[in-house]
Amino acid sequence: MKALALALFSLFLFSHTVYAQNMDTVQPDSLYKKYNIHYRTSQQGYISKAKQIFVFDKAGRVTGFVVTDNATGKWPQMVMAYEYDTNGRLLAEHDTSFYRNGKSIKEVKLTFDAEGSLIKKTSYRNGDITSEIQYSQKENKETESLYRYDAIYRVQTTYYDEHHKKIRFTGTEKADTAAKPRTIELYGKKVTISPANKDEQWDYIFKNSYDRQGNLISQQRLVNNKLQDETTFTYDDRGLLIRTKQSDHEDAEVFDYKSY
Repeated sequence: MKALALALFSLFLFSHTVYAQNMDTVQPDSLYKKYNIHYRTSQQGYISKAKQIFVFDKAGRVTGFVVTDNATGKWPQMVMAYEYDTNGRLLAEHDTSFYRNGKSIKEVKLTFDAEGSLIKKTSYRNGDITSEIQYSQKENKETESLYRYDAIYRVQTTYYDEHHKKIRFTGTEKADTAAKPRTIELYGKKVTISPANKDEQWDYIFKNSYDRQGNLISQQRLVNNKLQDETTFTYDDRGLLIRTKQSDHEDAEVFDYKSY
């Protein structure tokens, strides 16, 4: 039972990371609305056939997010859906990636303030809390607590600039001495995730460069003022993101769009 719990937790953490990385590349609703974008599909490299697919409504809002398998690129491995009220406010978020007896085993609870702004998102799996994100519009940051066996083991805070692009990522993680290394497949390659054997902390600074249209064209990640890696972003004539390339990765990620 504990092995199953660890397997589900590792899968959750991997899916959580993929989801967060892809949400970082979503552009303003108004741009997708202007060009009547229905789908955005991205793929990294040629070995893996895995795709990340965003679905937009005619108002340019994200209504779905799907990650397909590495082998064929046809079978959904992660499926997210979003609902909005008549004022365009996010009403509900559904993760149907995991089902048990036809029912999703993950639940998401959204909390709003008196003005209707999202201030907290809490996720549960099998009734157990897995994560909680607190949003601060005033400080332009979000703080996420991740849970393991009903206890917080990781706390991380992301700070954003006026374009809502990250400028700092800081956090701490408690070691899990009972966990063993796990191997997953990422973009067609086997990746071994080794659990931390001691408590960890990090503080990354991001330096962002923009073009005249306000598009992010370069993001450098620094630790103790030393450059660790850089991601570059390329856009088409419409201003839609079509390519990202990380300095420490061989393959670029390429984006394709389909209109209504």
